[in-house]
Amino acid sequence: MTQPAKPKRGRPTDPALQEKRREDLLDAAFELLRHKSYRSITIRELASQANTQSAMIKYYFNDKQECFWRCWNGSVNSSRKTLRLLRRRMNR
Repeated sequence: MTQPAKPKRGRPTDPALQEKRREDLLDAAFELLRHKSYRSITIRELASQANTQSAMIKYYFNDKQECFWRCWNGSVNSSRKTLRLLRRRMNR
């Protein structure tokens, strides 16, 4: 009788899964920032919130600062897109 294959550990090789993990980390960073300051959030806490290992933060973003920078930048870009869309609708 053969044993079922163990799930692979480490980085996902599927690009779609990699993007999902990156987005999960950004979502976790955003959620933590709603309740705590940047300085008080640890890498381990961020990884735990995203349900991953702390090494994945280094893999997807070089460090905590880059992760939070992309989180903030993504929020700003999203807000800009929303404002442009609202302006277009108002000008119709």
